[in-house]
Amino acid sequence: AEREEATRANPLPENTLVVIQAEDFSGQGGGEVGVSAKKTGAVGEALLGWDPVGHWIEWTVEAPAEGYYHLTMKYCSALALCERELKVNGEVIEPFKPVIFPGTGGWANGSDDWRLFTVPNPVAEHPLLVKLNKGSNVLRLTNANGRGVNLDYLAVHSPDVEPTQAMLVEALGEQK
Repeated sequence: AEREEATRANPLPENTLVVIQAEDFSGQGGGEVGVSAKKTGAVGEALLGWDPVGHWIEWTVEAPAEGYYHLTMKYCSALALCERELKVNGEVIEPFKPVIFPGTGGWANGSDDWRLFTVPNPVAEHPLLVKLNKGSNVLRLTNANGRGVNLDYLAVHSPDVEPTQAMLVEALGEQK
């Protein structure tokens, strides 16, 4: 409720969208992620082998404004219930519930198994609001249960944006 009130009081500029290729991560620990250009339907390269419990990957995100964003990822997994702890700038965003990725049916080995996933609020029926500062922010996802997820790209966006794969791919091209 606090996040929702702050979002209404200080909304982000409309159509705010920042997309980051997964392979452009700025750090990792507790394991060594693989990078592959051979995943069907991926844009550029994709991360794989993010399987050990405690293996974390982080990205530096340049937010154009301070405020509350939604986080959307393009991922695939043959496994269900893949859990990741989400931290932003060293703070756990939702301390009682990890982000849980549903299975997509495969690893994008010969078929396009990718799905967009906007991180849900675990106690409400809308996306989780993630606070970012204006400028540089560090977003970290840590494997919480040892189940694998392949990742193509991540996007932080204002709540008014309803992301599609076409929109996110176009934004990636514009940001280069």
